[in-house]
Amino acid sequence: MMNPEESCTCGLCQEVFPNRRKLKNHLAAAPHQRLKMVCVWCDRETSFRRMVDLKSHMKTDHSEKLKLMPEKFLSENNGFWMSYHPEDYGSVIQPSSRNSEEAMKARMEILAMIDREGCSRTKDQWYRGWEFEERNAVTKRTYSPSRPGMYEDLTLRNINIMQGNTNAIFSTEVGIGAFWVRIIMDDAVNQWSSKK
Repeated sequence: MMNPEESCTCGLCQEVFPNRRKLKNHLAAAPHQRLKMVCVWCDRETSFRRMVDLKSHMKTDHSEKLKLMPEKFLSENNGFWMSYHPEDYGSVIQPSSRNSEEAMKARMEILAMIDREGCSRTKDQWYRGWEFEERNAVTKRTYSPSRPGMYEDLTLRNINIMQGNTNAIFSTEVGIGAFWVRIIMDDAVNQWSSKK
């Protein structure tokens, strides 16, 4: 049975999935194919359904150009900047930061690609798609006990255990930066947990 708090609904066909990963696979496959990305270096516009396919293609056919790109240029997060449907892509995969080196390089390569004959999207269409990241980047996330954020690979950086002021600081790498989490337990929590 699906937990309604974890389930995700496809905005295109209204099918419900037990988690975001299943929705992502659904959006990538036919008939939707909404996670398609473009190769920014092919002479003719060439698209790929998944980042792993684009990565394999670029390593084989464009290895010299790829050597000049940032390490995370072909990360799944950076695929947002090369995707035909950024709103759908960004709904299941967190875009790399607009100001990251890999995102800036991807946008530069897309804008250079637009001048080639047969490009299916205009400069304005790419810009409108990229606005999705900007709209969602300014949205502050708030904690919800029913839908807590899940962060893999958190590293404990510091812990202070003192009466009335216990806190722990964790971090994880996100793009080329880091995401920091501070957990604070106040006196009320400490008193409650010490009662028998």
